[in-house]
Amino acid sequence: MTQRSFSRSATRIGAGLAFTTLLGLSAIADPATLRFDGKITDVFGHRVVVETASGKQLVNFGPKAGEMKQIVTGAAVTVEGELKKSGEVHAHKLTIGSDEIILAKDKATWRGWLLGDANDDKPFNAADAKTKAKTAGYELVGDLTADKQHFVGQGKKGNDTFVIHVHRDDVKEIRKL
Repeated sequence: MTQRSFSRSATRIGAGLAFTTLLGLSAIADPATLRFDGKITDVFGHRVVVETASGKQLVNFGPKAGEMKQIVTGAAVTVEGELKKSGEVHAHKLTIGSDEIILAKDKATWRGWLLGDANDDKPFNAADAKTKAKTAGYELVGDLTADKQHFVGQGKKGNDTFVIHVHRDDVKEIRKL
């Protein structure tokens, strides 16, 4: 075996090993998605206990769930979400009766990053930021200014005015004016 053919073989083995490792990592990096039906038995802020046919399951609906009046003891629900290591389910979609509620957009996963199907290449511009702020319930006062990977501006909510930072995935109140 010459030096050149050995080098080609080593390169092929290395590339094959890298590809196999990448596939293995993408398989384990994809979180387990669950879908189940049940009845809410207890409500603790944005966490609830759902009684299913196989037992009780602790479900985290996220911080905005406390504002939803449909989440009450006794409600029949269908939950879709991600099973965490703690055993809690972080819900992404909730169906109560005929109402389907999207609680959280699909977040980028390691699998998406490794395989290149992450949504980070989509530009986030001022028009998107204005829409995001209005959806969050803010009336903009003036224009938004670009700052690193988000936009900064003033927004009114009710009778109060806040300095807000509008990110791709949320709006944060920084301080009240």
